[in-house]
Amino acid sequence: MTAVFNCPISDYHVVVMNTRHLLLIILFSICGSAFGQLTVTHSLFLIGDCGEPYVDGDPIGSVLRDKVSQAAKATVLFLGDNVYPKGLPPPGARLRKEGETALENQVRWLDGLNASGIFIPGNHDWAHWGKRGIHYISNQQQWIDSLKDPRITLLPRDGCPGPVPYPLDDN
Repeated sequence: MTAVFNCPISDYHVVVMNTRHLLLIILFSICGSAFGQLTVTHSLFLIGDCGEPYVDGDPIGSVLRDKVSQAAKATVLFLGDNVYPKGLPPPGARLRKEGETALENQVRWLDGLNASGIFIPGNHDWAHWGKRGIHYISNQQQWIDSLKDPRITLLPRDGCPGPVPYPLDDN
């Protein structure tokens, strides 16, 4: 089941895909105003709970890619729970490959698009707040950094609390 809600007075859309996964796409625009005309210069997309390795076959990724591809410039915020069930374990650990697959799927959604991606850790990424949580966040940050893609990052860095300013444009 898919539900799409449109706000007639703004560029605000919410797309809800089945109850297992919730995809919130909020096209929040930074607008320039000239004589009452609005121009969308940047779109912000919010999505969370995509950390299951099987999410690659789910329609969430194709819906997100479609919406992001329509934006002139975009930023996608991955709102946590980027790796289920308990974050990204160290290399060689039993669930490491599944965790990497979950991250690869999410990063692939942005391939070839004029978009940046910001991964924000959620409780699953922190090993469910377990004593190894900071290590699992560090593993995720190192994996994302290993991509050497300046468009993709994890914030806040080093397991520190936010907020973290992130400019969407030069203004």
